[in-house]
Amino acid sequence: MKLVLFLISFNLFAQWVWQTGYTTPTIGPPTCCGGTAATSNNCDPGRTATGFGAGGGSAGWAGGSGGDAYWIGGGGGGGLGGYGACSIIGGAGGNGVVVIQYFGVGGVATGSVIGSEIYTQSGSKTIPAGVDTIRFWAIGGGGSGGSASTNDGTASSGGAAGAVAYRTIGSAAGLVLNMTIGKGGIPVQTTVGSAGNPGGATTVTIGATVTTAGGGAAGLYNSGANSAGGTCSNTYDGCLLGGTGYGRSGDVDGSTGASIGANAVAGDGNNDNGMTAPNPVDVAGLFNAVNLSRVIYTVPNNGLSMFTGALPRAAFSFRKLIAGYDGPLFRVRRSSDNQERDIGLSGDNTDITALKAFVGTASGYVTTWYNQNTAYPNATQTTAAAQPRIVNAGVVDSELNSNIAHMYLDGNTWFNSNQGIQTITNSGNEGTVLIFARPFGGNSNAWSFGVANDGASNRWMAHFPYQGGQAYNAGEIYFDVGNLNTQRCHTGTTTPHDTWKVWSFVKRADRGQVYWSKILGCTSQIVTGQRYTGTENFLIGMTGGPSSGQRYIGFMAEFIVYNYDVDATQLSSYQQLTGEFFGLRIY
Repeated sequence: MKLVLFLISFNLFAQWVWQTGYTTPTIGPPTCCGGTAATSNNCDPGRTATGFGAGGGSAGWAGGSGGDAYWIGGGGGGGLGGYGACSIIGGAGGNGVVVIQYFGVGGVATGSVIGSEIYTQSGSKTIPAGVDTIRFWAIGGGGSGGSASTNDGTASSGGAAGAVAYRTIGSAAGLVLNMTIGKGGIPVQTTVGSAGNPGGATTVTIGATVTTAGGGAAGLYNSGANSAGGTCSNTYDGCLLGGTGYGRSGDVDGSTGASIGANAVAGDGNNDNGMTAPNPVDVAGLFNAVNLSRVIYTVPNNGLSMFTGALPRAAFSFRKLIAGYDGPLFRVRRSSDNQERDIGLSGDNTDITALKAFVGTASGYVTTWYNQNTAYPNATQTTAAAQPRIVNAGVVDSELNSNIAHMYLDGNTWFNSNQGIQTITNSGNEGTVLIFARPFGGNSNAWSFGVANDGASNRWMAHFPYQGGQAYNAGEIYFDVGNLNTQRCHTGTTTPHDTWKVWSFVKRADRGQVYWSKILGCTSQIVTGQRYTGTENFLIGMTGGPSSGQRYIGFMAEFIVYNYDVDATQLSSYQQLTGEFFGLRIY
């Protein structure tokens, strides 16, 4: 894995850091934790947790996925109750991290904070000259939720949260911190009732001294026994125990995943009590450190750099995708006076400060999504009512964290790629579409990208998702590549929705494929040589051509199109590194 060396200047000293990008997260007590449980007799999943240390949501006794614990802090994935032909997989546990805060002369007592960093990947850090004191928080990974058995209606439990181990060290300059980051538990991909997987321990080793923050235990299946939260071991100044996963059995709703410092509850997943334990862990200090932190990645930020083939024909994102690109990411229109302005990069992500300063308390809408492969056209939308939103009444759409923006498409908004289907794909045949998004339900058969001419039984497009009268969030994905009667890749009703995923659509010469994260949702064996024969422009958020229907609803942060079929190894690398960059547990 290639590491790129950047020079980063803090207020009182300069240091060298191995990294490829950083963001500044929005941290505080969780504002969107487990979410509500599903209503009986449908297939709703629990909500994904987006708060710091928050637990993933539960799902109802009638089935549905447990909600994932998202990004930082190790909250356990939600459990579920499985009944019917629905998705019955427990939610993923949140990944661990290490947070380091640096102090100058006088140390913590004087409040002379030099800077803070969050490490999301294992590695080492040498404390530079000019630092008097450090304090760090090691956070273990959360356990994943239990998975239910098809059609039995029996509940599973949410996973437990990881522990937080805390230390303060003086005379720190020159010390080497070796960090092993505990990953969140991976959900069990099965239709058989099963416990989830435990979260990994996070360790910080300085010489012969080790600090360990244990991971949370896995959520169980059909058991009233609780799952133990992570504990601290070896050397530490303070310890915040991980929250306990709530045992759940019988034909009832599953339980939520635990938050850090707060136990899970049954059913309704509004568990907003993460990080409430008192000092000596110094929770207030942790929040402060995280809010000021640079996030240090040991994975390539420019997620397309691993591909050996040609660059994509379309590279749209709210982060830098292609090394050397220094142009604007998008153009925004503010609702107060309809003035427009280009918004570029701050580091490798959206310049949120510039976006807020321009839009103010108004709402902002994207008129142009700039193609980072400058040899090809930008995506545009000239009709105001069809422009996707990026700022809502002064609040940036940044559910992921405060320095990564994304758009909201409401079912009436879309972009024209300004490239014909024959150009953006390989003459209407092979091609790859990579999307980082959170698709909602609400439209029965969203025609979400590409082109379609049903009169000629001819498509290169996706229903993303397709619900067909099913319950909210129970939708499928149809990827139609050629003759819609014979060339369809259909994922079935186990497809997750209303959650952030890396979605991959690949048209190969002899088959179509759909992935979410690294899970292969479907493969269609198709007639070699069949292709879309029209010449219409490829659209994003709806389909071009003579046939179209309801449009995509949901958030979207990245949309990439290759005019060839990306091979499986490189596709896996993109899925992994993109997920790691955005803080998503990839499995």
